Amino acid sequence: MLALRGGEIPRARALLEESVAIRRALNLPSGLALSLQNLGELTRQQGDTGAARPLLAEALTLMHQVGDRANLANALESHAALASDEKRHAHAARLFGAADAMRQAIGVPLPPANRHEVDVPFAAARAALGETAFAAAGKAGRTLSLEEAVAFALGEIDPAA
Repeated sequence: MLALRGGEIPRARALLEESVAIRRALNLPSGLALSLQNLGELTRQQGDTGAARPLLAEALTLMHQVGDRANLANALESHAALASDEKRHAHAARLFGAADAMRQAIGVPLPPANRHEVDVPFAAARAALGETAFAAAGKAGRTLSLEEAVAFALGEIDPAA
């Protein structure tokens, strides 16, 4: 992640891809989930939402399977950012609400280093929807159970549900 934060995008991508391969080969689901999450977020930030989606989906699924609730909140935020990038703003607002509720429930605030990754797509969704609709969608997201939030992020349940 130092390469990424230092702006060395090609090096960061190569290291993350290597990390994914090693952790997959060693059957390390928690570590694999983190590597996939970071690679997916890097890919999303570079504008390739199509390539980011399966990486983020696998990361979210693994985090849910191993019970990593703190990183699940990060993964939900990445899915919300992805939805915002794709102009699915109500979906994004709902996922931001779900992630916020999870963070509050487990007492793990958004790390300052991740703030920008969340603030930009959050603001875009809020601006696109307007304050009232954004707040309503966020409130709906905060009522989702963990299982519902994961299923919603993965597209397994109807967005209107």
